[in-house]
Amino acid sequence: MNKRLWILLFAILWVTWGCGSQQELAQPESMMDQPLFHIQNGFELLDRGEYEPAVVSFRRAVAIDPENAAALAGDAMAELLAYEDSTAARELSREARSKDDRNPYIYLVRAYLDIPGYMVPVVIDNRLPEVYERVHENLMQALEYGESDDRVQLWAARAYVRILDFNKAKDLLTEIASRDAYESQANNCLRRIHQVERLAPTTDLGKALALMSEVTRAEAAALISLELHPGRYLEEYDVRTPSDVLGHWAENSLLEMLTTGLFELDIEGHVNSDEPLTRQEYALACLRMMAGFANDPRLAARYMDSEVGYDDLAPDDPAYSAARTVVENGLLTAENGHFYPNGTVSGADVLEMVSWLRERYERSF
Repeated sequence: MNKRLWILLFAILWVTWGCGSQQELAQPESMMDQPLFHIQNGFELLDRGEYEPAVVSFRRAVAIDPENAAALAGDAMAELLAYEDSTAARELSREARSKDDRNPYIYLVRAYLDIPGYMVPVVIDNRLPEVYERVHENLMQALEYGESDDRVQLWAARAYVRILDFNKAKDLLTEIASRDAYESQANNCLRRIHQVERLAPTTDLGKALALMSEVTRAEAAALISLELHPGRYLEEYDVRTPSDVLGHWAENSLLEMLTTGLFELDIEGHVNSDEPLTRQEYALACLRMMAGFANDPRLAARYMDSEVGYDDLAPDDPAYSAARTVVENGLLTAENGHFYPNGTVSGADVLEMVSWLRERYERSF
C-alpha cells in the first residue's frame, strides 16, 4: 500500500472515530435537559435517600457533558450508595478529579469509599486508626473546598459518625443546625449521637454496635459481654461449644451468653450467631439478667398468673413475663396490643438495656 492510500485510510478512520465520539454524546432534548438541572436533581435525590433515581439523574448529566466534574462525582456517590459499587465509584471519582481536583464531592466520595460498610471487624482488628486517618484526610479536603456548602458539611459529619469521631461530627452538625437548609437532618443526627453518648458505651466496639439499626445475636452478645460481664455475677453452667460458635469472631462472648443461660440453643443445638436478635430473645436475656443481678428468681415469674396478654404473645408463653417486664420498664414498646416477638432490635436498644441494668444494680461492671 502506497503512502497516499495510507493517508486516505488514516483520514477515513479519523473522521469515523470523530463522528462516533460525537454520536456517543447525548443531545439535550429540552431547555431543562441540561447537566446543571440533572446534577441539582441528583443531589436532592441523594439527600432524600433515593439513590437509584439519583444514579439516573447523574448518568444523564454525564452523558450530556462527560467533562463535568460535579456530574462525575455525584454519579460516583450515587453508584456507591445505590449499588455499593466501589469499583465504579472509584473510577468515576478519579475521572472527576482529572477534570477538577478542587470539587469537594470528589473527596467526599473518596472518604466514603474508605469507610467499611461493617465497622465491627475494623474495631476488633485494631484497624480503626488507619481507616480514620485516610477518611479524615479526604474529609478535610472536602470541607476545605466546600466550606460554604451545607450538604458537604452534613455528609462529612455523617462520615465522622461512622468512624466514631462524635466530637467532630457534633461541631459540624451544630453549625449546620443553626441554618435552615439541613436543620432537620442535622438535628436528627445529633439526637442519635446524644443517645449513644447518654448510654455511655465504654469501648469503640460498643459505639460501633450502638449505631447499628439491627444487631445479630453475636453482636448483641459482644455488647452485653463487654459492658456487663455477666459471667462474673451469674451462675454458670457447663455448655458444649456449638459448631456455629466455634471459631466465630464473637466466640467468647457467645459462650458467656450460653453458660450464663442468657441465650439458648435451637433444637439442632445451634446459636445461629449471625441471625438477627429478636425482641423476644432480647426480653428473655434482660429478664434473666435482672433476676440474676438482683439474686431474686421470683422476678422471672412475676406475671405468670396474668390474664392479660398480647395478641401475639399469650400469658402462658415462656417469654410473656420477659415481654411485660421490658415494656413496663421502657426498654421496648408494645403497640396496639402487639409485642412483635419476632421483630428485631437495634444496637441502641441493647445498649439501653445495658445502661438500665448498670444503673439499677450495684455491680462494678
